[in-house]
Amino acid sequence: MSDEIIQKHPTSGIKHPTQISNFAPMTLDEFRLAYQNADIIREIASELEEDCPKISLKGLAGSSKAVACDAITQLTKGYHLFILRDK
Repeated sequence: MSDEIIQKHPTSGIKHPTQISNFAPMTLDEFRLAYQNADIIREIASELEEDCPKISLKGLAGSSKAVACDAITQLTKGYHLFILRDK
């Protein structure tokens, strides 16, 4: 396992619902799938499956931290430990 920390910006590839044409309210499952299907989240999940690197998520605010972590746990096997900063 490498001590290198990989920095990622998970929200950069996720469209906000207001950026989608014909906007309609999303269900919780649709919201979670939007994060799970984001290229950056899939890339992070793939890296975790391969060699379990340390990853630092930058550029997240509010509940997007928890939602990104949820999406990653849905795409990867095993146990997960997230250390998130509190205000």
